[in-house]
Amino acid sequence: MSLADSYVAIAVALVASTWCWWHIRRSGDPAIIKIVLSLIAAVPFLGAILYVLIQLPPRRRPLPPAEGSDPRRPSALVARWHEREHVYLGWASAVFWGLAALAYWMNDWKAGAIHYFPWGWGHFTDVDVLFHALLIGAVLTFGLAVRAKVILERELRGAFTLQHQRHLETQ
Repeated sequence: MSLADSYVAIAVALVASTWCWWHIRRSGDPAIIKIVLSLIAAVPFLGAILYVLIQLPPRRRPLPPAEGSDPRRPSALVARWHEREHVYLGWASAVFWGLAALAYWMNDWKAGAIHYFPWGWGHFTDVDVLFHALLIGAVLTFGLAVRAKVILERELRGAFTLQHQRHLETQ
């Protein structure tokens, strides 16, 4: 990276952070939230991206409901979202970081050799290969567990419905 490229990167990061700070200052958030968000936005590049992802709401009015729809009825995603999904996401994050630590431990706490893709498309290290192999295994295991849960719930629901129908027939 040349000196001019470095100056351009610094300028872009400064503009992004300044834009975030301007939005934070205009927000109606409590002071402690403004301070925390300002510190997050101060991190070059990553801070601005995190701020946009976690804080910035859309500045447009919500669209009016479509004809014939009930505006009080939640979307299908919200209707099926339970509080326990937040717990699942927290555990998924813990598994992710645990797999990363395991990959480094398996590679003697070193990143390993750097391998380059042809034509300069990128590079990876030995620990990246280990981590992604562990991650794919975890995702496949989780997918199989979810599939088994769905099949079990379907079978239990069918058995309950059959038992309920027999109960109604005997009355």
